[in-house]
Amino acid sequence: GSLEKAFYYFSAPAITGVSPGKASIYGGNIITITGPQLYPGMTIQFGNEDGLIEEAVVIEPNLKVFSETMLRFRVPRDVGFTPGNNYYLKITNTDGGTTAWEGFIFKNPVKDLRVDQISPNEGSKAGGTPVTVTGQDFQRDAAVYFGWEPVKSINNITQESLLVVSPPNEPGIYDVTVMNI
Repeated sequence: GSLEKAFYYFSAPAITGVSPGKASIYGGNIITITGPQLYPGMTIQFGNEDGLIEEAVVIEPNLKVFSETMLRFRVPRDVGFTPGNNYYLKITNTDGGTTAWEGFIFKNPVKDLRVDQISPNEGSKAGGTPVTVTGQDFQRDAAVYFGWEPVKSINNITQESLLVVSPPNEPGIYDVTVMNI
């Protein structure tokens, strides 16, 4: 005999990489996670030695799964992360499969940066357009994203400007994010 629908299998996600493994205590940074069985609809939550942090949950649209092995998310803002403390990331698929990664660090940014202008403000979906980003308090370790896509190289970094090359992206209008740390 058999018993119908008697056993449930859930996914077994794993985190094999987190890049970068640090962010500003103020949030807003874009982080890449790699590993198997990362599915759309999942949630990410930060935790520390006291347990999961209720206000530090990440869901779509602040999370984008690109494939079963890679996703990007934006760190929640204004949660009150403590600089230097060790945090963990817990990911949970919609089917209940879950995993965690420990070792995420929050830092005080050297300065709060500001983005004032992007020139030019359009280019081909193939990428490759040289773009000057102007603003204030850019640091040597700055990272730049066009939507969810990271810029591969940043040149001529000064505190007031960056020269970048736009990455490939689907047609549409996207936020340009610059992050120190």
